[in-house]
Amino acid sequence: SARSRLDAGSPDTARLALLSGALVARHKPGAVVDVTFPGALSAAALAGTLRAARQADAIVCVSVPAAARAESPHAPSTIVDAILAAAVAARFDRPLVIAARAQPLSSGASLERLSETLYRDVAAGFTSIGFFSAAFADDVDAFRKIAAPIVEQELGVEVELDGALDPARVLARLDDAG
Repeated sequence: SARSRLDAGSPDTARLALLSGALVARHKPGAVVDVTFPGALSAAALAGTLRAARQADAIVCVSVPAAARAESPHAPSTIVDAILAAAVAARFDRPLVIAARAQPLSSGASLERLSETLYRDVAAGFTSIGFFSAAFADDVDAFRKIAAPIVEQELGVEVELDGALDPARVLARLDDAG
């Protein structure tokens, strides 16, 4: 995980506060800065954003799109390492969330494939994992089974409502399932 890699790193990395995405919701609106990386934001620009967020005493959520994580088997680890390096360069000492945005599933894609991707993202050090509710075809038990390792590690789980299903119904089913 990212925390274990930080603990084994230099003294500069020991002061980074990785935060589960589940805890971000407890902060007041406006106290969280959400940026997407990689993409239009380079590593240098990310470091600059982190410096500005440090000055504003803000939590930063760095969102990583599924396409960027799927570029190679090592892409998730490489991206997390780049985010952590930018945080060290910025002397960022505020809470940091590294979020793996939801991966859309094509028709016929298996939940086993999603599970493999999930384990790779968790091992890389993401602190919050996103899912599309439609990926589970309203099967909350399948979702609970796949999300169990994330919950056990006290990482954030996000269900991204894509408009395909009634949000109130999805949330009620997840709440009922625990």
